[in-house]
Amino acid sequence: MENSFVIANSETHVMRRSLVAYVNHKVHASFANKDITSILVSGSLQKRSSSPDGQFDCRRPVVSNISPTEIRLDCFPSQNLCFHYASLVGTYLSLNNRNPSIVRLSPPGLGSASDILNASNLQDLGHVDIAIIGHVHHLEQLSPGPWSGQRSDAEYEIFRWRTFVSASGKTIARLGCLEKIWGDASYNLIHSIHAQSGIGCVIYIAKAGALSAKHHANEWIASGQDAYLEGEHIKWRSPLMEILRESQKVATGTVVTVPTTLCETHEWLDKWSPKADWVDCEIGYMATASIELGIEFGFLHIISDNLHHSDGEGLHNEETPVILEKRRLLYHDIMKILEKLVHQ
Repeated sequence: MENSFVIANSETHVMRRSLVAYVNHKVHASFANKDITSILVSGSLQKRSSSPDGQFDCRRPVVSNISPTEIRLDCFPSQNLCFHYASLVGTYLSLNNRNPSIVRLSPPGLGSASDILNASNLQDLGHVDIAIIGHVHHLEQLSPGPWSGQRSDAEYEIFRWRTFVSASGKTIARLGCLEKIWGDASYNLIHSIHAQSGIGCVIYIAKAGALSAKHHANEWIASGQDAYLEGEHIKWRSPLMEILRESQKVATGTVVTVPTTLCETHEWLDKWSPKADWVDCEIGYMATASIELGIEFGFLHIISDNLHHSDGEGLHNEETPVILEKRRLLYHDIMKILEKLVHQ
């Protein structure tokens, strides 16, 4: 993967003219310096001060100056995340008529993410039957109260959690990570949680893109029980399917997992829209890990963008008040579904 990444453009990418806004929002201001002649994207977690409780998936790669003309970008050591950020930076340079070849990608070793997760404060979580992971900070009413996990002597204090016991006697954890767990690192995450806590079920809450024109952004929740990952079709039994029959906001279908949103060109969409309904960056990996471990897995993803509707609501404008309010209502629907799951 070294020195290999995606350079997207507004003509071929499904975001079209919205691609510029999306990429500009994702890259650090340091990259605007036209004197920069070398950018290294590496998988190396940098220790930093703790983030406020309840703010998850909030840490971004650390930017540092190697020299006045050289920049280093250190990501959480996921091969897919490094690939994604190298693609973002390379695309940013290209969109601004600069040379993307100054970006060098030095991906982490295959075991790097696993080593960090196993050395983290996750080891203090204790036994858990059902782990709800991902965008769990939007599900406050499911398990109100202070967050646990603060530990000054942990090598990597990157998790927070709230646990409770359901009416059926199951221990439920709402587990958030301060770092961005992207792509292949999510496979390691499932294995690490299982090794530390003996989980029997994982529910992943996040976002997905829709490959069908009928599913508009921020109006639907996506779920399913099959996925494509690197060309392989993966199938499993989701514990959510019976509950979802009662919801008018959930659509079920097949997901295709990709390493970066920047690979979603019109050609890619033409290839995948007949076979898949959703696109994301983790589900295929998590499903694979869950199948290997013999545990249940399900997902509830807000549709964040529709790949056929480039000028409407999407990843480029998702922090606007109107969209945030729509998502608040969808997270409320997700919480109601989870309440039925944990208490059945």
